[in-house]
Amino acid sequence: MQAIKLTLIILSMIFFSSCATQQSTNETLVKQESNQAVIEWLEALDAKDAEGIWQLSSKIITDQYEKDFLLKYWLGSRKPFGKIIEADAQLNWKYKNRRSSMPDGQYRRIVYWMKFENKTLSKNEFIVSFEENKWKVVQWSSY
Repeated sequence: MQAIKLTLIILSMIFFSSCATQQSTNETLVKQESNQAVIEWLEALDAKDAEGIWQLSSKIITDQYEKDFLLKYWLGSRKPFGKIIEADAQLNWKYKNRRSSMPDGQYRRIVYWMKFENKTLSKNEFIVSFEENKWKVVQWSSY
């Protein structure tokens, strides 16, 4: 009887340990994929690839603004900084939606410290959402 209890305890520990490992692996993958979405969006922005920016942007934002306005706004906001010299991802965590204008869904907040040609250091914050099996940029702010 003791052997059965001990076996059940060991099996339970192995099961819960593997669940925790799987969850950690999933979180790592989500962070990599959401960071990649931001990098692709920034590359499209730097290349002034209007169609690429639009495709990599969330439906939440593309439904709220006309394409020309949104692209001019983002391109105009980015232009004074010059090219990205260095980007260092600092934070990537789940973002709880507190805005009534954003539907329920999966969101992440990603913060980069960036060095540009014309700006020594800038904090860049992104909100991304998971839509159509892909992470897309909802918001970008640079300070």
